[in-house]
Amino acid sequence: MKNIMILVFVCFFSFISSAQEPDLVNTIWYLREINIGGTVIVSPSNNEIETPKLEYLSTGNGYFLETCVCICWGGDVLFDTGFFLLPNGLVSITQETCSIQENIDFDNIYFDQIFQHETNAVSDPIEYEILTDSDGNKQLTLTNSNGDVAVYGDQLLGVEDNRLPTFTIASNPVQNTLSLVLPESLKNSSIELYDIRGKLQISKTSTNTTVATDVSNLTNGVYLVVVTNSVTKSIKKFIKE
Repeated sequence: MKNIMILVFVCFFSFISSAQEPDLVNTIWYLREINIGGTVIVSPSNNEIETPKLEYLSTGNGYFLETCVCICWGGDVLFDTGFFLLPNGLVSITQETCSIQENIDFDNIYFDQIFQHETNAVSDPIEYEILTDSDGNKQLTLTNSNGDVAVYGDQLLGVEDNRLPTFTIASNPVQNTLSLVLPESLKNSSIELYDIRGKLQISKTSTNTTVATDVSNLTNGVYLVVVTNSVTKSIKKFIKE
């Protein structure tokens, strides 16, 4: 019976996937907390991971969910008003994981409980709600079929959200050359470029604070650039035009 209901959802959602709220898509949502069975859990605060993020990306012919803790996972999205569905489940986009146990534990809880990603099949619908406060700040709440909740905001909170050294993309969107500016602490790092399906496109190492990478052979679309050294990992999105 459950499989029949899921099939009905897939057929129904496929006709109304454009019904999502504009504020939901192409906004970076920063994780505030998750609530699993009534227990509130917040992301660890250390030098290995950034504040976990969630994005819904427009791909031109549909929508794609991307969210990262230790590993970035993503999947196609079908929308209904107030709900979304991950028809193919989630697949890993990046490959490197964490080494600190509390980060590994949180990563597992976040993906296993909120997105139920251990089942690589059609997910149950996930409810979403966006609220806006008097200052214009937005809060996104996701509630899955088990009643587990993830709460996000569209703004970083507090000085601890800037605890990690990160890099900047000099110009985004990118046409032929991806130019990165790295802080001194990240100049000796590995640099990897992934498409949103998790395929590694380019891998190189840097020894300078400025890095130029030829991306002229990449097809147009959304990519992730991952900069990693022995201490930390930083991830950003860029668009190839």
